[in-house]
Amino acid sequence: MFFDDPQKQAKLRDELQSWMGTPFRHNAHVKGAGVDCVRLVGEVMVSCGVEPSYDFGYYSLDFSMHNERSILVDYIEKTGKFVMVEPCKAQLGDIAVFKIGKCPHHAAIMLDDRMFVHALMHNKVTHGDITDSTWAKRLVAFYRAK
Repeated sequence: MFFDDPQKQAKLRDELQSWMGTPFRHNAHVKGAGVDCVRLVGEVMVSCGVEPSYDFGYYSLDFSMHNERSILVDYIEKTGKFVMVEPCKAQLGDIAVFKIGKCPHHAAIMLDDRMFVHALMHNKVTHGDITDSTWAKRLVAFYRAK
């Protein structure tokens, strides 16, 4: 898998650290100025070499409140660059997908089998813990870069 290499793991950790504290801004993707959860994942995956680019397109912040089909999951699966893994097997670099509203609509990048980095609405890029009840009950899947 892509992040099995120690050099790629170090690059990922450095890249995630460089985004820490960036304010949440819907549909933005500028380090230090603003980013949302989806674009944080996209920018990190491009920077680390998983994908040459990404084009998630515009989406409304409340999309998941009105739709049952996840454009986030559809996009991840359509790339062909990721495979779904079992939750108990999460590791550094996996994309965690959480249900917000009616469908999966929040993404994060795992630091290990428990901790993750995400852009939190009304907040900033910060750490989260999948054992926290807020996230544990919303966790849908993990996707690992091939």
